[in-house]
Amino acid sequence: MHTRIDIDVNSARAICEQFRLVSVQVFGVANNVTAIATSVDEKILSRNGLSTKLRNVRIEIERIETELLRIHRTTIQSINNYENLERRLRSSVDNLPTI
Repeated sequence: MHTRIDIDVNSARAICEQFRLVSVQVFGVANNVTAIATSVDEKILSRNGLSTKLRNVRIEIERIETELLRIHRTTIQSINNYENLERRLRSSVDNLPTI
């Protein structure tokens, strides 16, 4: 019994591109939070710890962005490794003597 793993590399790469695009959007949101924080009056920011809350939101958004980029890099690396292994296996099979 043998098992075959077949990965649609083009679909996987398309999903990775979506991860990258989402991380760009998240980066934009983080910048918007910073822009809001800098445009709001200091007196308003000081109420109820708004400045700290906005800073914490920015930190959390940046953490999410970093995680998305890590997932993107890991997935791309895995796809590349899969393609390399598949090429080596095909080459090895092609070089097997016929019986």
